[in-house]
Amino acid sequence: MIIPEWFNDIHFAFSRHNDGQMSFKRAEPDIVVKNRIKFFNGNNLNLDSVVASEIIHNKRIALVSQNDVGRGARERNWIPEIDGLVTSTVGLLLLTTHADCAPIVIYPDFDTSLKIYTERVLFLRDLAFCI
Repeated sequence: MIIPEWFNDIHFAFSRHNDGQMSFKRAEPDIVVKNRIKFFNGNNLNLDSVVASEIIHNKRIALVSQNDVGRGARERNWIPEIDGLVTSTVGLLLLTTHADCAPIVIYPDFDTSLKIYTERVLFLRDLAFCI
């Protein structure tokens, strides 16, 4: 995988088939949690810093914060029926599971307000759906 230089400051990981099932929709919760713990620990990431989503094909994006930490990490209490996650909370890990879709990461490198950040991401999302 070729990673752009500006991605160096982002902590991320992509699971592979041999990491086991990561989706609560496709396996029993105890199996998913066991696989996630092993995967996150192996990538020096903290499962307890996660906000996860139930990805469906639509145009809804959820703005998440520290108040959402833990949702969907160890049980099916994820952010429901959305197609993307946005945060300005440093250290918050955004988790999505995919079958036949690839995630798109938008990571602007600027120091401005959350309002501008949200507007830029929503604009880019709407633009992507128009293309």
